[in-house]
Amino acid sequence: MTPWADAYADLRGKTKVMTTQMCASRDVSKSAKGWSVGIGLNVGKQLTDSVGLEFDPYYRHKTIYKPREIVLDGDKTKMGRSKSNEYGFRVAATFYSQLKSK
Repeated sequence: MTPWADAYADLRGKTKVMTTQMCASRDVSKSAKGWSVGIGLNVGKQLTDSVGLEFDPYYRHKTIYKPREIVLDGDKTKMGRSKSNEYGFRVAATFYSQLKSK
């Protein structure tokens, strides 16, 4: 069993709002910032000499800070930050090849 953790910060992200679908004159593209942290536990099992199996439950939290206010065609729209929590379970099969030397 191998515990792991990751973290990242996105300082130059972009958020695009498809406002032409709401009869606006143009779409809005603004910069956004965000960060994420995740933790998990990788468990591996060697089944045979050439086949292994790994599984990995994990949790990740993301927060994205969008521009506070967008003005489009004279209308002001307020936007807040968005948060998400992800839970998952990953399964992977690993195949090893054994090369024979002559």
